[in-house]
Amino acid sequence: MGTNKSSLPRIIAAAMFGALLLTAGTISYARQTADELLAKKYQKILGRYQIESGGQQTILEFAVRQGALWADSGDGRPAEMKPVNDSLLEFTAQDAENGLFEFKFQNDEAGAVSTCRVICQALGVDLVAAKIKDIQGISVAWT
Repeated sequence: MGTNKSSLPRIIAAAMFGALLLTAGTISYARQTADELLAKKYQKILGRYQIESGGQQTILEFAVRQGALWADSGDGRPAEMKPVNDSLLEFTAQDAENGLFEFKFQNDEAGAVSTCRVICQALGVDLVAAKIKDIQGISVAWT
């Protein structure tokens, strides 16, 4: 079967478009898989935690997004968390305005994570946040 010269550019364009779609799907799948693996690894700590201090309540969310573990207090500046010495319960996060935060998750008597100690020496903060909601899997939208 022969092809004429006028259909060749369309064939090439269709092949390139197909390859582009395949590549985009593979990248999306790889990111999803990385997020799923991280969510499984850190499932015990993921969720929402409440801090009460000075009559005010603050909600912290710990979630997996975009291939990383994040702490989000709702201030518009989520901070990427890094494990301390490959720990599954201790992390640090750098905030551009307030400096270094430490997060130390603690198990209750049953072995489930129930609290998180939040420390920021620059702010003089050393508070305990109580877990109020688990997150199953991956949180995809900033809240």
